[in-house]
Amino acid sequence: AYEAQGVFVLRNGAFVGVGQAGAVYEGKYWSDHARGTLRFDGSVRFPPNTALVTGGDTGPNGITAQFRGEGPPPNPQSHVTLQLEGQPVSLVMSFVSAVPG
Repeated sequence: AYEAQGVFVLRNGAFVGVGQAGAVYEGKYWSDHARGTLRFDGSVRFPPNTALVTGGDTGPNGITAQFRGEGPPPNPQSHVTLQLEGQPVSLVMSFVSAVPG
């Protein structure tokens, strides 16, 4: 199984993050109160020649891909499934700490 880690900041409806392979994530999130979930809509930029969890790699030019998903807010962890390039990708979010300010 493929496993990677990243650091993300979620604040005021926006998120940014960096994955261990150098991928840069950005987008928006919102709380779906009726479903009790956080919903995500964003994009990820992968550097050239990066192996993808969906198979293959990004090639010599890298790629930018859109993703969407939802899951319960981390308390302290939650399991989320995102759709990336039409393929489901499972991930685990862990709450580490609040952003100061």
